[in-house]
Amino acid sequence: KESSLTDYLTGLKNRNGFYDSVTKIMSEANESGRVLDIAVLYIDLDNFKYYNDTFGHDVGDLVLKEVANILTESASDRGFAVRYGGDEFLIVLIDSGKDEAMAIAKMTLDVLLGKNGYVNEISSFLGRRVVVKTEKKLSCSIGVSNSDNVKNNDDLTELLKYADSSLYDIKNSTKCAVKYYEKEER
Repeated sequence: KESSLTDYLTGLKNRNGFYDSVTKIMSEANESGRVLDIAVLYIDLDNFKYYNDTFGHDVGDLVLKEVANILTESASDRGFAVRYGGDEFLIVLIDSGKDEAMAIAKMTLDVLLGKNGYVNEISSFLGRRVVVKTEKKLSCSIGVSNSDNVKNNDDLTELLKYADSSLYDIKNSTKCAVKYYEKEER
């Protein structure tokens, strides 16, 4: 069962592991009458295709594992990281409000940018010096949403949709940014 919930490459929870974990957390909260506050950071790597196309899939795998380590550290004991698919990841934070979620998202982006496109790691892996142009260096875009009243899968789906919407806005404008989903007042 564990292998069906875990991404084989990164060791993070996979999409099934995400839903399994959050369903358990929601169930425990509902049984105890506790209000569940969840934040979702929806992360998409910028320029990842360049790494696969230029250096090969082995280097792409190396980069994904390195990113997984950053995301695991970012989630720390507040939640967990997920490889949602391809080069898309989630950080799920339990009992975390907007301010904490945004701080963690910004810190995660800063840490990733501090890795300088993993040039040193790739050079070491390939046994030769590599150069990556600044505009091609790995970065990420992070859409953030949270809710202080997650009770069921519909609430969770809505939370993901909002984080994805913010991510979509970034990917279609600046990239390499963090954006919180603000609900429109009606």
